[in-house]
Amino acid sequence: MDSYKNQTTTPVEPVTTDLRTPALTARTTANATRAAWAAHARVCRIGQTLLCVECELLGTAFSSAAAAARAAYEAYAPAGSTVTYHGTKTQHHGPGWTVCGVTHCSCGTAYTIVRNTGHAQDDVLSGVHIEWITPSQDDVRRTDRRSRADALADGTLIDVPQALRAEIGFPLVAFTVAAWADTVTWTDEDTTRTGIPQNEDDRLLDVLAMARTVVRTVRHDKPVVFSLSRYPRSGIDGFDFEASKALLRLSLEDGPAFTISLLGED
Repeated sequence: MDSYKNQTTTPVEPVTTDLRTPALTARTTANATRAAWAAHARVCRIGQTLLCVECELLGTAFSSAAAAARAAYEAYAPAGSTVTYHGTKTQHHGPGWTVCGVTHCSCGTAYTIVRNTGHAQDDVLSGVHIEWITPSQDDVRRTDRRSRADALADGTLIDVPQALRAEIGFPLVAFTVAAWADTVTWTDEDTTRTGIPQNEDDRLLDVLAMARTVVRTVRHDKPVVFSLSRYPRSGIDGFDFEASKALLRLSLEDGPAFTISLLGED
């Protein structure tokens, strides 16, 4: 009965999470989609005021790729974090720089940083490449990713398919079971019972669209609450069925991966 006392456990080593590599990959993808869009636009015969179908598809692909790149950059060096600068302007090399945010360029793949000089005017650098800065914490952050991987494997978290995320340019994200059941789940029986035709893909995109409006403000230690108007499945009454508001929490818990949960969940 007490045999478990003699068992030994192997300590779990934290997995190294490299946030720079996915940011560089996202930048490459964004630049490639922009180049493809621009190349087609140069030879498109539709004209300046109209877009052909391929132009629209390429433009949508670029918008999604650019949004993903911005999110990856923000995950690597969030606004308010401190970094060391070692870029082309050697006179500004050194620590003590604060990230103001991702530069508002077409791909969002550069930073604006500022350093307090103690004088009337601070040092400000814009268009700073990711290769030119190192976060004050370890360049490669160490987090225990095993817990998230286990949660996805055992169904505690529900992963959002890449194809759906790409439609609105959302980065890696998963739902808790409770949040998914409340805001996404919808069956043919629900449609028949309520007379309201809905499907899970559209409901999921509605949640992601609302989450996207606040995604830039999320930090590792600062989840953000947002609201969503949706048709709940509970308390269904075909004669008196109204949309109601759900309060959700968007958190950044593991590198550039987000989690959506109901407000109040542990």
